[in-house]
Amino acid sequence: MLAGVAGGIRRRRRRRWAGRTVAVLAVVLLAGVAVVRSPWVGGRADDAPAGRTVVPTGDWNRTLRFGWLPEGMTPNLWEVSTTGEVASVVRDDARYLRVTLYSPGLQPRLDQPGWQRITVGGLPGRVVSRTARTLIKWQLPSGRWADLEYGHGQPNEAEVQPALQASAERIAGGITEGDPEPVRVAFALTHVPRGMRIVGVRTYPDRGGVIDVAPESRAAPRFETSTGEEAIVDDRLVVDGSRTLRVSVMSGDVSSTDVDTPIDDIQGRPAWSLGPDRGVTVAWDHGVLTVMPATWDAHPALNLAVFRAVAEGVRWTG
Repeated sequence: MLAGVAGGIRRRRRRRWAGRTVAVLAVVLLAGVAVVRSPWVGGRADDAPAGRTVVPTGDWNRTLRFGWLPEGMTPNLWEVSTTGEVASVVRDDARYLRVTLYSPGLQPRLDQPGWQRITVGGLPGRVVSRTARTLIKWQLPSGRWADLEYGHGQPNEAEVQPALQASAERIAGGITEGDPEPVRVAFALTHVPRGMRIVGVRTYPDRGGVIDVAPESRAAPRFETSTGEEAIVDDRLVVDGSRTLRVSVMSGDVSSTDVDTPIDDIQGRPAWSLGPDRGVTVAWDHGVLTVMPATWDAHPALNLAVFRAVAEGVRWTG
């Protein structure tokens, strides 16, 4: 799965992703904990820790619907947050697809160098193509804005231009909004640091997922222009993640390496520190549990005591 991320999602998009979805796994690996893929452990729902009640995760619904998709490109990662929803395809080869539907009021800049005017479903949009990828941004009938990136990460592989752009435009033309459909993860929190709230969830193909926790008050998201892969100039949505906690569960086992720092067990299971301000990883009964900051430049308030308190209160809901 990581090969698909490395080969298919360009670096600029990974910054926008800010460690979302499978990038959590990449950060854990960089921090010195090897995660070995294995069958999903799962199991029955846990009882809430004594004296604690589950913090409501909230209603996170996706409305994105797809019409036509290339073979093998059905979305397998879903994300819903306060800034919108994202559907992604991550594969072991270099092919990838990512579609973002922004929350009302968020609109990327349309006129950037190299972008061409198009219409999608009769509404205004822009497109830019290079050898390995096509990007499209357009408005949906509801008034919300969307963007799409479809590519194969490596020149001379899979589709080539102009077929790649034609496929991207066909995908965009088939995207609609439907009735809300819940996006749920199989675990819940019983402890959220004071002054923080759950701001989004993400799913993995193997029933794992992510819950993001951020301050109740934080800077408004903004679009920032940058130059990415193949010299494409585009906007990326910047969200203040300096005090955001990322709680993730994925299938697999944890094996320590020389740079790991064992700490006291969490929920009676072996645990490791990724650094005083980098998070904790637990060999949990239901997979690999990690609590860590959403960004490397995290606020000092996010420390080992905070990570441990959150991890101690994670409950498997099945």
